[in-house]
Amino acid sequence: ISFFGALYYTTVDGPKWHRSLFMAVILADFLSAFLSATRGWVLSFSVILLLHALLVVRLKPNLIAGLGLIGVLFMFALTQIPAVHKQFTDASERILTVGLVAQGDVTAGGTLERLDRRAPRVMAKWVGSPLTGWGFSDDFHEYSDFHVGNHNILLHSGVVGAILMAFFLGFFCWGILRRSMALPPSLPERSAMLIFPIFLLGWFIIHSSSGQQFQFYGEPGMTVPEALFFSFGAFCYKFTNSLTV
Repeated sequence: ISFFGALYYTTVDGPKWHRSLFMAVILADFLSAFLSATRGWVLSFSVILLLHALLVVRLKPNLIAGLGLIGVLFMFALTQIPAVHKQFTDASERILTVGLVAQGDVTAGGTLERLDRRAPRVMAKWVGSPLTGWGFSDDFHEYSDFHVGNHNILLHSGVVGAILMAFFLGFFCWGILRRSMALPPSLPERSAMLIFPIFLLGWFIIHSSSGQQFQFYGEPGMTVPEALFFSFGAFCYKFTNSLTV
C-alpha cells in the first residue's frame, strides 16, 4: 500500500522534496520485493512501474531506458557489499527461474509446485461443486490453498463467486477510468486516477502467481490494505466529481 500511495502522490502536485521522498519509498519497496526473491511480487512491481512510466508519466522510451540503466548501475554498486552481493545473487537466481516456466518446465527447476501439485488438488475438489463452490465448509478448509488464488476462489465460491469478484473489480476500474477521462487534461488528477487500475492489475498478478490477495473473507493484514485502497479510490472518485468538465 505504501508502493501505491507513493506512486499516486508523485503524480499529483506537491513540493519537490515530497516527490523525492516518495521516489525513495518506491525504490525501497521494489528492492524489498527483489531481495525477498518473491517472483510474483517482482513481476508485479515491474509491470506497475513500466505502465506508470508509459501511461501516467508518459516518459519517452529512451528516457525509460536511461532510468533503467541508472537502476542497474545503482544495484551493481550495492553488490560491492559482500553481504548484499550474496543476497542479490541468490535472489536473482530464483527470480530468473521464471524463464524455465516459459520454456515449459512448470516446476521452474524444482522451485515451484503451484502448477503441477497445488492447483490440480484444488481443482479436483472444485469439480464436485463447480457452480457455488464449497463455502465455509470442512471440505473447503481441508482443500483450500492460498498459493493458488484464482483456483481457491472457485473452490470457495464457485463460478458464481468468481463472476461476482470479477464484476466488482471491473466495475471499480471502469468507474475510475471514466472519471479520469472526464477530467480536463491539465489537471494532474487525470493521470493520477489511472494509477488505480494499473496498480490493481499488478496486485492481481501477485494474487495469481504468489498468494491469494482477493477473497470473500480474510485477516486484517490482508483486508486492511484492500479497504484503504478501495476506500481511497471512492474518495478520489467523489473528490474529482467537482473537477469534471
